[in-house]
Amino acid sequence: MADQYAQAEAIIDKLLDAHGRGESISSLARQYGLRREAITVVLGEHGIGEPSASREAVLAYVREHPGLSVDDLSLQLGLSKSSISRYVRGAEEQRLVVSRKQTDRTVFPDDEMAQALRTVWRTLPMEERAKGMSRKTYNEKRAEGTPAASTYIRRYGSWSASCEMAGISAAKARRTNYAVEWSTEDILAAVNEFIDETGDTVYHRYAEWARANDRPSGPLLITRLGGWAKARKAAIKHAAEQVPAA
Repeated sequence: MADQYAQAEAIIDKLLDAHGRGESISSLARQYGLRREAITVVLGEHGIGEPSASREAVLAYVREHPGLSVDDLSLQLGLSKSSISRYVRGAEEQRLVVSRKQTDRTVFPDDEMAQALRTVWRTLPMEERAKGMSRKTYNEKRAEGTPAASTYIRRYGSWSASCEMAGISAAKARRTNYAVEWSTEDILAAVNEFIDETGDTVYHRYAEWARANDRPSGPLLITRLGGWAKARKAAIKHAAEQVPAA
């Protein structure tokens, strides 16, 4: 079913145009060989249709219990993981759901997490230390099997607090003028990097990845490029233009 959502997202512009002309969900499902449910969910992300009572109940629970994973919510609410994922997909409450079970608090003791940060810190030249270590730098240089930057943020609340815990300096946040900080080329490069790195093509997973890797945010991408489908098309064209001519 996940592939159905991705396929629907890939043709969202066609779906929106057809829906605007009055074509029914059933008609679109037959025309594109997709499940009605997938089309309904993807259109819902773009403001088409009303949320169901079940979805509203799940989102209310997420607001009251932030920090749970899809697995956690499935166990608590007695719903399938696919249903939970479908209900939170594209909602504001999605940012309150963590991508994995919160086992990191026991897997990585505080002293091991502090040591992982210090180990990367010691590899940095003095000029980089003067600027502080960013999440991006840490993720690029950390050893396999050590906590990701997102794990620190879930445990300690912020990247700066995580670095303070380890006795090192964090890079200053770059978001005082976030909307204009990233160029369109930066956004397209980030989309291509996300697809190359993860093999995924779904918007909400890009948004999660961007938050964890200090890349242009999902909302900024939508605002600047007009939608995920358009961003992916533009990113493919951008990547092709970067290939030197033979």
